[in-house]
Amino acid sequence: MRDAFYDLKTLLTLRDLIQGLDPKGPPDLILVFRDPSRPTPDRLGILPGAFNPFTNAHLDLALRSMATYELHELLFTISKATIDKETITGACLEDRLLLLLLMAKDHLDLGVVLTNKGLYVEQAKGLHRRFPSAQLFFVVGFDKVLQIFDPRYYDDRDAALRALFEWAFLVVGSRSGKGRRDLQAFLQRPENRPFREKVLPLELPETVQHLSSTLVREKAKRGDPINDDVPELVKAFIQETKVYALPQILDSGEEVDAYALRVALLDAFARARPWAEEQGDFLELLRLALRETEEGRALRTLLRHLPGWAHHLPCLARLNVLGF
Repeated sequence: MRDAFYDLKTLLTLRDLIQGLDPKGPPDLILVFRDPSRPTPDRLGILPGAFNPFTNAHLDLALRSMATYELHELLFTISKATIDKETITGACLEDRLLLLLLMAKDHLDLGVVLTNKGLYVEQAKGLHRRFPSAQLFFVVGFDKVLQIFDPRYYDDRDAALRALFEWAFLVVGSRSGKGRRDLQAFLQRPENRPFREKVLPLELPETVQHLSSTLVREKAKRGDPINDDVPELVKAFIQETKVYALPQILDSGEEVDAYALRVALLDAFARARPWAEEQGDFLELLRLALRETEEGRALRTLLRHLPGWAHHLPCLARLNVLGF
């Protein structure tokens, strides 16, 4: 499991996919992972999210919606242009996609999609082009359906919703005590009533209704247990990479952010291809960057001055300048 977190070839491939999507272009998507042996599904679930991190609530929502509404397959979708989130904090997109990829490979009816749009109506257009015969089911929490119906995100809300519901249903999971009755009341509002037949309720157990990625990040930052909040794979990644942990203070007084070093090294490896994919040792170099040694301090200094030095990585490795 641990080796997968440092798989440079996969991480750099994911980076290429991310950079290949233009948020300003027409709706587009990339199938990051889907079992190639599966036929085109008649009923396709779509679970969009930031997945920062992926939680047991996401997994329960996915599996329960598939069982309840007889969905043949479900795709986790993550957008390069996320609504209301202008900057990426926490896990980088490459790592979020990596964890989704590893999760999906354990379930043959799950897949992963990267899209360049945040609005669901735009995502639906891209998905409809890729799966023209499939009935789409966007699987969301109660808080998300409020955003989908919010006119602030549209030039013409009703026209956008009509386009969305031409291709898709919404499956709405109960959230923080908001369930079927609250959804029915929301859909009975005059402005929402024309769309109520396309919105389907999904009752979730209390154990996951209050679970959120924000809660997991806060607990991980404090060092509290997250055993019941995330799948084992995600817990292992959080503990291994210190993605949500506070920076550590070395004996010298220097503040070191282990996850920031991981991201900086990934940037460096991306600039040192093809050597990085063939000979780069992500884990070994990260260990070096975290050491309180002359070599470790030198590497941390270099990482603060990206991108100028990164193309020299192969030469530094051959000369053993940094001790790796």
